[in-house]
Amino acid sequence: MQLLAASQCFLQSQTMNCSTCHDPHVSERTDMQTFSTRCMTCHQPDGPQFCKHRGKPSAVLQQNCVDCHMPALPSGAITLLANGEQSPTPDSVRTHLIAVYADMVKRMK
Repeated sequence: MQLLAASQCFLQSQTMNCSTCHDPHVSERTDMQTFSTRCMTCHQPDGPQFCKHRGKPSAVLQQNCVDCHMPALPSGAITLLANGEQSPTPDSVRTHLIAVYADMVKRMK
């Protein structure tokens, strides 16, 4: 919640909370299109708050906002120790700090 609360999306919203994006009654974990559709309720393709990455058509960008603006990053607290490994590997956890991540923009080009 602290990462979400630090995001501009949250700070500029009067009503954003967890259920703005998550339906607690449905398993949607891997459905990036559903989450992206919820982003579009505030970020209209022709509006000033829409994704500034213009290397792709807006219809393509609307399919998956989440992987770029909320990427799965290595956790500093959650690690996994695989069979036969001596040192743990950080688990990837989707950040809730909604932002522009420069390395994600580079990958899209």
